[in-house]
Amino acid sequence: MGQYIDKSNRLVRWGLIAANVMSMICCLIVIFVGIWTLISKSFLSGLLTDRLFLSCAYLQVAAGLLCLVNCIFGCYSAYKEVKSLLVVYTTISVLLLTVLVIGGVLAYIFRHQVQENLKAQLVLDLRKYDPKMTSMVTWSWDKTQKELQCCGMMTIQVEQSWQMWRYNTAINPGPGLEHIKVPSSCCKEGVACMMNNQTMVEKIWPGDCYHKGMEFLQGHSQVMGGVTLAVAVIMVFG
Repeated sequence: MGQYIDKSNRLVRWGLIAANVMSMICCLIVIFVGIWTLISKSFLSGLLTDRLFLSCAYLQVAAGLLCLVNCIFGCYSAYKEVKSLLVVYTTISVLLLTVLVIGGVLAYIFRHQVQENLKAQLVLDLRKYDPKMTSMVTWSWDKTQKELQCCGMMTIQVEQSWQMWRYNTAINPGPGLEHIKVPSSCCKEGVACMMNNQTMVEKIWPGDCYHKGMEFLQGHSQVMGGVTLAVAVIMVFG
């Protein structure tokens, strides 16, 4: 007695089902953005000690999958019109909503704190780069320079960003070098930028990896945070 919803109120039932279908679409969007980040946009992660960027992506995928399952459960509960199941569904929805809000806030926090940490970490990792060894730092620097079309980074020690590679002893061993060598990933696509052990400046990427990397991370974290918080708002009103 009291276990089932009043059979006459069909509008409420189908309204709940429609809201859950809309929430399912939103959950799929959250999952897509999270997977997109993990698969194609994680090359900079090897140059960061702060793992908040990828943690937000993992959180998005996990929360999105749980949200999707919960929406299916919500459709079933509404269709069967069982109050106890709807109570369980509502409780889980509130918890998932909290997780989504936390994920969105973390993405925005990362967006603001990355500026403080990125430059120091890039300088440190640039010195660790070694093309003769297979390491996460080497792979990340090569991938970053190719993807963002940049070479090295600007500091007060150099006049052009590519000149920062003079401080990498694996490529430029010894002080007082007449010519500064750069990694092959600095060369523009399909072009050799080293000739007779000299760097052909016009054939290397002109960008500063620090500024381009920061713009990329801040822009992408804004997308992550915006999508997550937008979905959370839609779930509240849905």
